[in-house]
Amino acid sequence: MPIRNTPRTAYEQTVILLRALALTLCSFGLALPVVAAVPDAITKVSLADGRWHINGRVINPGTPAGGLLMNVRMVNATFEDLNRPEFDPEANAEEFIAKIPDYAAQGMNAITLSLQGGMPGYEGAVNSAFEPDGSLRSGYLRRVERVIRACDRSGVVVILGLYYQRQSKILHDEVAVRAGIVNAVQWIQSRGFRNVVVEIANEYPHNGFAHPIIRNPDGMAGLIRLARQTLPGLLVTASGYGDGRVHPAVAEACDFLTPHWNETKVADIPARVAALKRFNKPIVVNEDDKTGEQAVAAMRASVTNGAAYGLMLKRHNQTMPFHFEGAADDRVFYAALKSITSASTASARERATPAREDYFPPPDAAGGWRTLTNAADIRRVAGMNSSKLDEAFAFIQGATKNGGLLVLRRGWLVYERYFGKGHREATPNLASCGKSFTSIAVGMLMAQRPELFPEGLDEEVFTQRHFPAEMFPLSDPRKARIKLGQLLAFTGGIRGNNPSYVNGKETTINPIGPDGWVAKVDAIAMGSKPGPEGVSTETLWCDPGAGYSYASASIHLASVMLRHVTGTELQIYLDQRLAKPLGWGRWGYGYKNHPEVEHTPGGGGICLRATDMLRFGYLLLREGRWGDRQIVPVDYLRHCASRSPYNPHFPYSLQFNVNTGGETPGLPRDAFWKSGSGGHALYTVPSLDLVVWKLGGRDSQYSPADTGLPTHPDAARAAQPRTEWKETVSNETALRETLRRVIDSIEP
Repeated sequence: MPIRNTPRTAYEQTVILLRALALTLCSFGLALPVVAAVPDAITKVSLADGRWHINGRVINPGTPAGGLLMNVRMVNATFEDLNRPEFDPEANAEEFIAKIPDYAAQGMNAITLSLQGGMPGYEGAVNSAFEPDGSLRSGYLRRVERVIRACDRSGVVVILGLYYQRQSKILHDEVAVRAGIVNAVQWIQSRGFRNVVVEIANEYPHNGFAHPIIRNPDGMAGLIRLARQTLPGLLVTASGYGDGRVHPAVAEACDFLTPHWNETKVADIPARVAALKRFNKPIVVNEDDKTGEQAVAAMRASVTNGAAYGLMLKRHNQTMPFHFEGAADDRVFYAALKSITSASTASARERATPAREDYFPPPDAAGGWRTLTNAADIRRVAGMNSSKLDEAFAFIQGATKNGGLLVLRRGWLVYERYFGKGHREATPNLASCGKSFTSIAVGMLMAQRPELFPEGLDEEVFTQRHFPAEMFPLSDPRKARIKLGQLLAFTGGIRGNNPSYVNGKETTINPIGPDGWVAKVDAIAMGSKPGPEGVSTETLWCDPGAGYSYASASIHLASVMLRHVTGTELQIYLDQRLAKPLGWGRWGYGYKNHPEVEHTPGGGGICLRATDMLRFGYLLLREGRWGDRQIVPVDYLRHCASRSPYNPHFPYSLQFNVNTGGETPGLPRDAFWKSGSGGHALYTVPSLDLVVWKLGGRDSQYSPADTGLPTHPDAARAAQPRTEWKETVSNETALRETLRRVIDSIEP
């Protein structure tokens, strides 16, 4: 590795001599203890399941920023200017090093450094760790190494930038550009750094870069691959402009995406994040020049939508004279950063939740869920009070004639009781709970056929590529503007139920749209045929994106799209890609037994065993992973679990109710759930490692005439007739209270 002018320290010279001596002795069958050339690394950064880890543990566990690499841009912490001998670069670096523990204490997980620094507030600086031929300057690297080692001691990751536009002209040509990357990566390897990831260039499309290979998306993609080939396992990226966009060729080459928010309005951040999520890469914003409350708002918008945030205090940290004062740099921002990354902001229950095991259950026929039945074991292993779970079970019996309660915590089935026709082997029609399965199928389809969705959830899908000929001509020309995310979030303007919502306020639409089995008839959902009593989706009730209406026809259309694209019925698609991998028992669909429902009803009606419903919830909890398979894209599930940019009107994402804004008081903000007519509800709470299945159901929903499945003999024998049952708790109350009561059983 060529490093110019590298006088070796006495220690390094000694190491070289000892190694040479060791080789000589080994040739004679003797040995000499090995002396390490570099200190052992303390901090190791890694990515797993789309989340950042340090030393194998998720960053910021139990907080809103869980798994996100929160960072600050400090590229001039190692600044020098060969034209300004009066500036002391060593003292500047030491000033920053002294404050690293303070920054880390505020929740900073990473800093961005650069081997060519950043704009210091004046033109003409000569600040580069690279020589014209791409070799490296030892003095500059020693300063950078001191900062990296200090970060290592404080558990901080370094995003190490290589090239900056104003300094790139120092390199002679594209050969030197490539050589510089190889040399820098080999230096990282030689120093044994484990807390370093690489950013090839800052805002790579910038016209200030002297060499087209950096500015060109395909050229940059090649440079990213060069770095990774030089050191396999190194995480590599290149940052885009301040508009938050990254060219697809670059995004596909990156291990993680680093957009900038400088020119991005806070209100536009959710849409920017959603657009980037189609690449299925972790998003780490590593530059935003907002300050104070604006920076806090941008950080919250980023984190809420699943992106890590990075501050750049341009005037304070990057413009000469540089200031590094820890939290005092921007007290408003750093207080908010500490809050959003601190376990103290989580509940006592969340703080007590240990790291999850890598456990996945076999099918019930092969043993099924690991189970706790003893109250002492339930308290010790799952941290739950079984008596309080009994109280929750008694409570839900007042809401539905049939049902059950199943609770899964830390991968243990800690509670399973049924009443009425409820039973483990029962397969009732779960009504609208089936909508969530359609959404998950679409997420899998997007990963399977990315060429059909180049804009991700922004894709306008009412086209002949996505729908069969019967859809055209469109019954309302505005349907051509419906984005996939709007179709799934019920904001496409397709008529549904009342109340509907516009910007959080209730509204009434007239006429309403089809529901029940009616909404699962293709022609009715498409708007080419009216349903009974004249219900129709022929016209939109509002422009796409302008309002929310719970429209079963909308999500059924998503299943029509899937069927057209794959040539496969939704039920068969789910059987191959979900049921078999997760090990479900017998299952099917209701509604389709109505004579006018000719295809799998994407608008609901799945019939699933209770313990298999837990498997689905556990898949959601584990962000789409089952064993060693990523069945559903991580980013798609994160989008399902939080407030959607496609639905600013109501807390309903891609077929799940969400609590991102605390709309349901008393529940964790990361809780999300899906309910269905008859009192069914599946709840998932990642911060508590908790899945709850509230089985409900009317008598008719258990009937083979509805489900098309025969009643299992065990379920028939165990049925407990409740002929005198009367409702004492409304379904709406039970929906809100069941999860709250289960959570109340968790003990710190």
